[in-house]
Amino acid sequence: MRPVLLMLMTLFLIPLATAATLQGTIYTAELEVASNILVEIDTQPTQRMLSTDGEYSFEVPQGEYTIIVTYPEYGLNMTSRETVNVQHDGEFTFDLFLLPDLTEEEDLLNDLEELDPESVIIENEVDFPWPALILVGLLVFATSLAIIMPRMHHRNGQNGNGEEDMAAQVLTIIKHEGGRITQKDLRKHLPHSEAKVSLVVAELEAKGKIEKLKKGRGNILVLK
Repeated sequence: MRPVLLMLMTLFLIPLATAATLQGTIYTAELEVASNILVEIDTQPTQRMLSTDGEYSFEVPQGEYTIIVTYPEYGLNMTSRETVNVQHDGEFTFDLFLLPDLTEEEDLLNDLEELDPESVIIENEVDFPWPALILVGLLVFATSLAIIMPRMHHRNGQNGNGEEDMAAQVLTIIKHEGGRITQKDLRKHLPHSEAKVSLVVAELEAKGKIEKLKKGRGNILVLK
């Protein structure tokens, strides 16, 4: 009786002890074998292993499982999440491929798509400091006018009285030289061009204040 009971118990426990072997190789996005990979499968309890050579292997009973692989050495957190269904015992090869985890980027794109374009434009218009820029521009323009206008009036006054001042200066020089002077010597007393001196001399001659006498190649200016 006891051997029969022992045999029945053995036959009953054999199915419970059997399990499938789930194994495979982990590849990067460049199809290279990865290393130093954290592999996890959601059995009860959860199984985890660190694969240093890119290979993994788990003993699992029949059922559906999710394998999660993490590879933190990339700039982006490289992950792979795969679902596998083990329907019978034996050895199964299931390779895994690491892909960038773009969950945060997708969430950001979704948030941007949900934004109202009109509200974004209005917000940008309100934030841009147009009133301050216009005020600064007006202040700069007013300051420039305040600096330039007096200079322009001063320059116009100088241009209007310049020839009269020069004519008076010419008469003073001729008088100081005893009432007569050559036009060549007159130019030595004036910081002006020959053309301008000739113009002033011609004007004084036309007004009858001086007389121009021709002597050789030059002129003698005589005060009247």
